[in-house]
Amino acid sequence: MADYNLRIDTPENLELEAEVAGFGSRSVAALVDYGLLGLLMTLFTCGFIRLAAESYDETQVGVLLAVFTLILFALFTFYHLTFEFLWNGQTPGKRLFGLRVVMQDGLPATTTALLIRNFIRLFDFLPFFYGVGLITLFWARKTQRLGDMAARTVVIYERPQLTLQALQNTTRFQYLLLMPGDALPPYLNIHRLSTADRARLTEYLQRRALFVERQHLAVMLAAHLATQIELSEAQREELGLQRPRHAERFIEMLALLLERQANPQPESPTSASGLSAASSG
Repeated sequence: MADYNLRIDTPENLELEAEVAGFGSRSVAALVDYGLLGLLMTLFTCGFIRLAAESYDETQVGVLLAVFTLILFALFTFYHLTFEFLWNGQTPGKRLFGLRVVMQDGLPATTTALLIRNFIRLFDFLPFFYGVGLITLFWARKTQRLGDMAARTVVIYERPQLTLQALQNTTRFQYLLLMPGDALPPYLNIHRLSTADRARLTEYLQRRALFVERQHLAVMLAAHLATQIELSEAQREELGLQRPRHAERFIEMLALLLERQANPQPESPTSASGLSAASSG
């Protein structure tokens, strides 16, 4: 089975990659889930045995048996579906090992897809404990079982939660069109940029030398970021965002503002004394 990375095209034409979870990772995550499921079933079984032992009415025992069977069926059938629906594609086992179910295009798994993949799980179990599922997991290029193939889903390794602090700690790129001390337009409101937007501009600046369509990507990304921070048409014209070099400079401006926000420079004694003199005058 070859390693496989899921390629995701963003609306800004930036290509991202997510590593598809392998056979081993999915297997150990499944063992954790079925261990928890087995524990829950054992607890309900013990409860049923205790209640049945205390009952001398055959009708009551029959009702208890029916309820017990229904509970076990619900646990087995809806354990994965419930967690994947509530936790956006994760079960306790998947969360423990950093795995998540997503669509093949990288988008979050839909409710319909989760229903399909979990319904097909019954067939993956044939002839016994994931017999068919294990074979398809091992041989499929994207490490998919039958349920994944039917639902068009894959299980990927989830990237660590992206935060502004993480971006600040890991961002390393060189400014090509700006100097650290350059004055920047006051109307660039970086507070409107989402964490995803900040990640996009960071990734572009880190990888721009590798992009074949670098100029086109710069203009596209600059247009998106300009929309996010609500620049007017006049401001876009002033910055020249239709020209690739100016678009790239605009992206660097936003990155520099983010850097200044993360590492505010202390006010120099000269400027501080000047302000003091001005206020006293």
